[in-house]
Amino acid sequence: MIALIWDFDGVLVFTPHEEAWRRAAREYGADIDHDFYVNYVSGKPRYEGAHNILELTGIYEKCGADTEEKKKKLLHEFAEFKNKIVNDMFDRGEYEVNWNAVEFLMETKKAGIKNALASASKNAT
Repeated sequence: MIALIWDFDGVLVFTPHEEAWRRAAREYGADIDHDFYVNYVSGKPRYEGAHNILELTGIYEKCGADTEEKKKKLLHEFAEFKNKIVNDMFDRGEYEVNWNAVEFLMETKKAGIKNALASASKNAT
């Protein structure tokens, strides 16, 4: 039996997570580039990526988060802020469907090949 497993983000749909992290970082006084995103945020759980931004760009220090309690509070605030940004972007249609991949998926389905959708995200439902 032949079957295909498709990833959603980056294969079927190009989502705006990278841009949302950049906007969130800018609001907190830091700039991150694509290389930073790929190395320290992409593919990581939300709070790990958020922590990497806050730690490696000095936002914890700039915001006076000098205790574990203050860091944890800022981490949750920052991660939720990014989530609001990305959800607003989705609501405004700021994502791109990879129609070539979707078309190929539909062709495989017509050919009787089983397909499944998967995600490494803990937020996938």
